[in-house]
Amino acid sequence: MNVKISSQHKFLAGFWWNNRLEFNYYTVDVDMLTATVDIVEQNIAFLRLRYIIEDTLSDIVFINQTEIGTIRSMKQAGIRVAVLPEDPVDQIVGMVLHTKLSLVVEDRIIIRGIRLQSVKAMILYTNITKLSLILFLIVMGGGLLLTRKIQKLLIHQIMSLPLLQHAVGEI
Repeated sequence: MNVKISSQHKFLAGFWWNNRLEFNYYTVDVDMLTATVDIVEQNIAFLRLRYIIEDTLSDIVFINQTEIGTIRSMKQAGIRVAVLPEDPVDQIVGMVLHTKLSLVVEDRIIIRGIRLQSVKAMILYTNITKLSLILFLIVMGGGLLLTRKIQKLLIHQIMSLPLLQHAVGEI
């Protein structure tokens, strides 16, 4: 039986923006659905999720992958960095976080969506879901060479969303 669950997590992290290091306090609400009846497997998945948010992301610096020299300098200074595909705005942090969390729970829990809020942005990014990640990848596709295999995977992922299955039907 699938059960809807949710959790809230908070962490402090830095971000490199306009040649400045700033810090931000983030609140992440995670909406989930259990995908296994094995309570031990559910707990393992949840502990992994909590570890990623509360331990791995605390005291880390988010930075754009194009800041190669700054990344190198921070690593040499012993500063932990999380390299992002774009500037470290909350929307990008949320999308990357959704992807990472979906991977670490290994289909024991389904991440239905996350809401990310930060003190600096004062904006609540809500409903960061599989669809928004796929659309983000497609938009970013201008800078990416999507192989036919990846394109098929994206189409399959889009079509696996219940809302789109009813609206569009099979390809």
